[in-house]
Amino acid sequence: MRILLATNDFPPKVGGIQTYCYELAKNLTSLGEEMVVLAPRVEGNLEFDRRQNFKIIRVRKKISLYLTFFSVLRREGIEKILVAHRANYARLASWANLLLKTPYDIIVYGGEIHRISTPGGNNPYILRRYMEFVNVINERPISYMVSSFLHLKNYDSRLINLLNVKYLLSTEKIESEKFRLIWDQDLKVYENKEFLPRAFIVHRTKVIKERDKIFEELTNPRFN
Repeated sequence: MRILLATNDFPPKVGGIQTYCYELAKNLTSLGEEMVVLAPRVEGNLEFDRRQNFKIIRVRKKISLYLTFFSVLRREGIEKILVAHRANYARLASWANLLLKTPYDIIVYGGEIHRISTPGGNNPYILRRYMEFVNVINERPISYMVSSFLHLKNYDSRLINLLNVKYLLSTEKIESEKFRLIWDQDLKVYENKEFLPRAFIVHRTKVIKERDKIFEELTNPRFN
């Protein structure tokens, strides 16, 4: 099958999405698919492109990617489109599906999924305070290492609400009155009925400087 991978992020430029797209193109090629990559021209791409066993079409500016998109579909006999960046190519791929009946898949990253962000964000650097806060929720040692994704052990903790967590994804049943099951398939989606919005007004404050005392106050049943 002739597959077009349309992306703004591709090696030799360095980054997580660039690596993901490259490995995707390389492995699909090894499985017998005929890959064509549409990507921006970057420094060092000529030497990099010569070493690949799949076709890479480079354009000078990002805006040219959109103008070149449909001509590449026809010229290369593309049978399927992989969109590696929702914001830039999703609409073009939908038009191609409508006009040319070309099927497409969209690859999304983190907060791009229905525009829902994760509590830890998509930065590879994890804030120490966030890590400590999550450990307090899960009743673990403060210094326990966590990922940017929030993996909960203590679903009844009120501190989850302070992270503005409205939805939980789980493969297992969650036994907690504060979470309502709203989707029940292989992956279950629960809604937090007590979540706090990203912005809210606080009427009373208490200043505490010591870290341990801060978390002691947060876990106090009287804390509101």
